[in-house]
Amino acid sequence: MNSTAQYEFTILVPVYNEDDRLQKFFMALDSYKENTKRHFCVLFVNDDSTDKSLSMIRDYCMRMRDCFYISLMQRTGLSGTIKAGISRVHSEYVGYIDPGLQTRPVDFELLFQKAHDSAMVCGERDFSSVPFYSHLWVRVCALARRLVTGDAMSDVSCPLRLGRTEVLKQLPWFSGIHSYVPALVKMSGNRVTTVRVNFNRRARPGRVRRQMFGGTAAGVCNLFVFMWMRRRFLDPAVSDSNLQGR
Repeated sequence: MNSTAQYEFTILVPVYNEDDRLQKFFMALDSYKENTKRHFCVLFVNDDSTDKSLSMIRDYCMRMRDCFYISLMQRTGLSGTIKAGISRVHSEYVGYIDPGLQTRPVDFELLFQKAHDSAMVCGERDFSSVPFYSHLWVRVCALARRLVTGDAMSDVSCPLRLGRTEVLKQLPWFSGIHSYVPALVKMSGNRVTTVRVNFNRRARPGRVRRQMFGGTAAGVCNLFVFMWMRRRFLDPAVSDSNLQGR
């Protein structure tokens, strides 16, 4: 039996060269474990890191119960690490969080408040305490893709999500899909809701800014891919059948 099947939900943690932040993230996980009644496990997905991330993850998993890891042979990006994790999860729910602690593990409790009637619950970061201009690019990109996808997501890049594993496993996956998962879930006839969560500034803003603008072209291409998929999406309705169940 898969190790994750015995848990209520699995927290996926994609990791790429995060050795300067992992220790604080481990402490945040430990705090959440001590203050929740939920039976969960953690699955780290190492995206072929070149620093000490993998050795730190191994040590932590050896010391702590309910912690597992996989390490990819080559770098696949955020979408690839999430896909690799979801493919190996068998708990009813699967969550996703970034180890940079922009969001906190404890906020999964907020997402679970709406999980009973939704296939996916997405965090929406509270930017009220930071200058408007500092996240203007996030808002502009969100508006542009929202006009196309119609998923009503105002913070699609929030690194805190929770979904039903069965639904997420059935989605088509491609590079950059993590921004369109909510739209694909809705397109498949399932409900997606959002919850306001706490926001902390991520370290190394210069590096993030370079990645943000450097990924604009890829984001535009992914938007066209989504448009192509939506126009060709098939979900045939059945008018009569003697099959039992779905």
